[in-house]
Amino acid sequence: MMPPLFTFSAVCGLALGANVDLPAPTGPHQVGLVAYHWTDPSRPEPFSDKKSEQREVMVYVWYPAEVQPDAPRVKYLPDFAAIEKCAGEAEMKGLLGASYLTVKAGKLLTHSVKDVKMSSDQKQYPVLLFSPGFGELCLTYSAVLEDLASHGYVVVAIDRPYDATCVLFPDGRSIAFAQERWDKAKKETDTMMSYYGSRIETWVADTRFVLNRLERFDRAPLAGRLDFERVGVFGHSVGGMTAARMCELDARVRAVMNQDSDYQGKPFMPGSSAKNIKQPFLFFASRHSFFQRVPAPTDKALAAQKLTREESDKLVAQFNKNQEEALTAMPGGSYRVAVVAPSLNHRSFIDAALLKAQDDPKAVTENVRNLKIVRTYTRAFFDKHLKDMKNTPLDETTIRDEGVSVERFGHGSR
Repeated sequence: MMPPLFTFSAVCGLALGANVDLPAPTGPHQVGLVAYHWTDPSRPEPFSDKKSEQREVMVYVWYPAEVQPDAPRVKYLPDFAAIEKCAGEAEMKGLLGASYLTVKAGKLLTHSVKDVKMSSDQKQYPVLLFSPGFGELCLTYSAVLEDLASHGYVVVAIDRPYDATCVLFPDGRSIAFAQERWDKAKKETDTMMSYYGSRIETWVADTRFVLNRLERFDRAPLAGRLDFERVGVFGHSVGGMTAARMCELDARVRAVMNQDSDYQGKPFMPGSSAKNIKQPFLFFASRHSFFQRVPAPTDKALAAQKLTREESDKLVAQFNKNQEEALTAMPGGSYRVAVVAPSLNHRSFIDAALLKAQDDPKAVTENVRNLKIVRTYTRAFFDKHLKDMKNTPLDETTIRDEGVSVERFGHGSR
C-alpha cells in the first residue's frame, strides 16, 4: 500500500437562493433523460405470490444531449403524487424534509430534458450502470448522475420493485418497499445479512439483464450510441455491494466503484473475494465505512452497543485491517477515497441531504460542498479508467485542503 496521496476539501462556489436548487451539472453537455420499463422473461419475481409473474425493473437513463435551449426541464420526482400514495406521506416528508412542499408542488426542477436526441459530439459514449441504496429511488441521485452525463457518460440507473421506496410502472401499477419482509429479516444479524445477500444476487441479475438489453436495444436515442467496450458499474450503499459482486461475475465491466458500503471493513459481501475483483476498483467511504479515523464513541454509545472501549477499539482496528488487506489484494488495483469532513455522511451521496437542509443556509453550503466532492471523485475514477485520462484528481499529489484522503493500493491503480 502506498501512503495517502493528499487531502482535499472542496470549496463550494455555488450561490443558492432562498429555495434550494440542485447544483447545475459542470460538464459541457446538456443532459437528456429517458425512462424504460423492462421485463425479464427468463426470471420469475421472487417476491410475488403469482408464479407466472416475471421480474420487472424501471430503468432511467441520463445522457449527453443535443442542446435544446427552450426545452422545459424535468420536474424533480415528476410523479410525486403517485409515489406518495404508494410510499406514504410520512416517508416522503422524512426523505425531503424542508423541501417536501416545494417538490410536492412541482417547483423543484432537475437539469435534465426529457426524450431529446443524444449529442452528436461523439459517435459513442461510455456506459455507467448505477444501483441506488436499499430503499432508495434512482431519481434522488439526480445531482451526481446528471453531472456524469454532462461530462459524456450514458448513466443507466435501475429502480427495483420491493427494494426501492416505490417503483411506478407506465401502466399505473406501483410496488412499495417490502417493509414487512425487511422488518422480519433485520431482527437477527445472520438473517439480515442473508436477506441482503439474496437481494444483491437479484440486483446483480437485474444489472446483467439491463446490460444485455442495452446491447441489443434498437430505439433512439440509445441505439448505436453506447460504447460497450467502456462499461463501468457503481452504486451507493447496498448498491455498492451490488457493483462489487457484478464485476466478479461479468467481464464486460471495466471499472467498478462502491460508494460507502462494507461488511466488517471489506467493501464486498461475505462469499465474495478480493482476488476475484480484477477490474480497477474505487471504494468511496464516509466515516460510515472508514474506520481508521472514526471519532471515539461516547460512553453512552458504547453502552448501547454493549461494548467496552477496549473491545470497540479492537473492532475498529480489525475492520480497518480487513479493509486495507482486501483493497491490497485486488488484482486490478484499487483506490480508497475517504472523506472525514464532519458533515459528509452515508446519505451525502443522495440529493436528500441537500434538500432536507433548505431552511438552513450553513447546512445548504456544506451539503453542496459534499455533493461536489462526490461528483469530483466519482467522475475522476471513470475518467481515468474508461476515458484513459492521465491527470485526474486521483493523480494529484499536492495538498488542496483538509477533508478527503486518497490512497492507492496495488500496482493496477497507478
